[in-house]
Amino acid sequence: MIALERAIPLIILMLEALLRRLPGGHPKRKDIEESLRTQKAGYNGEKSVDHYLNFLDQEKFLIFKGLRLNNNGFFFQIDTLLITPFFALILEIKNWGGEIHFEKNFCQVFQEKDGKTATYTNPVSQAKMQTRKLKEWLKNHNLPDIPIEFLVMMSNNSSKLKADPGYYEVFKKVILAIRLVEKVSEFDERHNQLVLETKALKKVKKAILQQHTPHRPDVLKNFTISTTEILPGIFCPKCFSLTMKFHYRKSYCSRCGDISQTAHLEAIQDYFLLISPELTNSELRRFLKLTKPDQAYNLLTSIGLPFTGTKRGRVYHQPPSWQAEAQITHPKRLKVFKSGKGKYSRLR
Repeated sequence: MIALERAIPLIILMLEALLRRLPGGHPKRKDIEESLRTQKAGYNGEKSVDHYLNFLDQEKFLIFKGLRLNNNGFFFQIDTLLITPFFALILEIKNWGGEIHFEKNFCQVFQEKDGKTATYTNPVSQAKMQTRKLKEWLKNHNLPDIPIEFLVMMSNNSSKLKADPGYYEVFKKVILAIRLVEKVSEFDERHNQLVLETKALKKVKKAILQQHTPHRPDVLKNFTISTTEILPGIFCPKCFSLTMKFHYRKSYCSRCGDISQTAHLEAIQDYFLLISPELTNSELRRFLKLTKPDQAYNLLTSIGLPFTGTKRGRVYHQPPSWQAEAQITHPKRLKVFKSGKGKYSRLR
C-alpha cells in the first residue's frame, strides 16, 4: 500500500512563484529557469517510476515516496522506499537520457547527450550512503534492524547504460525502470526470514510518517534575491497583470474587468512560498496592496489560517496541510500556464 504519496516538491512551486514575481528582465531569470527545468526533470522521472510500482503486490509492500528524514541533525532524502516484513528497498531515481557511463575509480558518471558531456556524482554511492543512514536512523529510533537493499533506477528506458570493465556493482544495482518488478522478485526470493511482525511493521510506518519532513529551501537566499525585488499585488487570471484590487472576498481587475474569487488566495500562496510561512496583517496589506487594516483582517479570518498572538501581535501561519498538498484552504491543485517568458503555477 502507498504509505506516503509523492507530492510536488516545494522547490518547484517556489521557483515557479519566483519567476512569476520577478520583473521580466531580471538578471537571475535564466538561472532560475534552468534550475526549474532540472527540478521538474527529476520529479517527472520519479513520477514515471511510480507507474511501475503499480505492478507490485500492494499487499506486500509499504511504499513511501519522496521521503526525507532527520538523522542526528542531518537530513537525508530517499526518492522511494519500499518496506516488507522481510526486507526494505531503497530506490534512487535518475531521469538521465542519452549514453550514461559509470566510471569506477573516481566514482563519477558521464552523460553524453546532444553532443554535450555532463558529469554527475555516482548514484550507486548515493544509494549506499542512504542505506547506511537509514540503518542508523532505525537504530536511533529503537526500531528493528531490517535488511536493506538498494537499486538505482534509470527512469528513461531509452538510456544507453555503460560501465567500466569489472564494475560489477553497477551491473547488479543499476537498472532501467522497466525491470523493477523483475528485480523486486529477486529480492523477495532472497529474503525469506521474517523480521517485522505486523505490530513492528506498523510501528516502523508510524515512526517514518511522523518524522518525514518536506524540504523548504530559501530560494531567495539561494539566488541572492532580496524581498524588495519580489513584485507585490494580485495577478489577474485572465490578462496576467498585477492590476487586481481586493474587495468583499473578490478581486477585480482594473485592466480587463475580470472578477476572481481565488486570485487573492493565490497571492497569499506566493507570499508563503517566497517570503515566509508566517504572515501579519500589515505584511498582507503591503503584499496585496490593500488600503485598509479591516480588509486584511476580514480576509485572513475568512480563509481560516491558523494564528498565534492577539490584536496587533497576531501572526498567521501557513497550514501544514497546505505545504503537503499545495493548497491554502481547499484541495485545489496547481496547474501551469504560460505567460510572457516564464511558466507560472496557478490554482484551478
